[in-house]
Amino acid sequence: MSPDKFMELVLNLAKQLESKRIANSNEADRVLRNIQKDIRAISLANIKDLDTVTLGMSKTLAVTARNGRVAMKAGARAGQRVAAYRRMFMDHKESLRLCDVEPGCFGRFVTRIEKPFLSFLNKTNQTIPDQKERDEARLIWMTDAEASLLALQNITQSQIVRNMRSVYTGRMRPSQAISAARNWTINKGRFRLLLAGTSEGAVRFLVSRDSDPDRKFVVVIGPKQEQDISRGSRAGKIAWRVMTARELDDFFASKSKLEKSTFTNWRGLGLGPNSGEFYVPIPEDVDGVDSLFRQRRSRLFALSN
Repeated sequence: MSPDKFMELVLNLAKQLESKRIANSNEADRVLRNIQKDIRAISLANIKDLDTVTLGMSKTLAVTARNGRVAMKAGARAGQRVAAYRRMFMDHKESLRLCDVEPGCFGRFVTRIEKPFLSFLNKTNQTIPDQKERDEARLIWMTDAEASLLALQNITQSQIVRNMRSVYTGRMRPSQAISAARNWTINKGRFRLLLAGTSEGAVRFLVSRDSDPDRKFVVVIGPKQEQDISRGSRAGKIAWRVMTARELDDFFASKSKLEKSTFTNWRGLGLGPNSGEFYVPIPEDVDGVDSLFRQRRSRLFALSN
């Protein structure tokens, strides 16, 4: 295969991966909105059930043992709501309700990213991971996502309990408490990482596993990401560089030491939460592509300056 043809296939893959990432993020946002809507409804229903007391001319929420029990009940229901989403990985009805599409959100997210990658490997005559390897990668990262969702479940439950307590111990007016409940949110970036980010991690892991230390990869980003990139940004430091597996391991080891974190890894979540770059293997029989990618990197930052 000629270097130019390989470059063409890589650019097409980068465009496809970015498109699939956007689709995954949009779906994750839709699920997030549905969960937030449910939990806000739980809070509002329980606020209406809180005891009140009249102080002067105003009616405020009362500090009573019963209100404490209502707060605990609201927290438990909120936790159950997130737990229902965790079960969505296997529960058909819950998938339909939250995603408005077929069941198995996580598996679908992985498939969106995995499919163009496998097609690319086939077109460039590279080894395609077998079904067992693909299933193992999914299981590893689905377990990671579910563990994170369990943490989110516990955090949400405690948040709702604290919020409910604060509205009555602070003797808020019912209207103030209702306004606060309607504005409750889950961090969008963190939620995207739980779904879209971990699905990308599964594919990065699949493509990079058992790589020879001298195996070459090119770090690719999509055309939309290129428009906003800078040389000093996370992705900008290595975008379109050709690096061996050993060089990538050393780069991320140094990065983790500098940041005192093991969160980032090119074989998983990449440069950081929702960073968007991918590591594409280069066949041994394709020569001369290093200079093509150096030229692309030079043009990218010449245009961005």
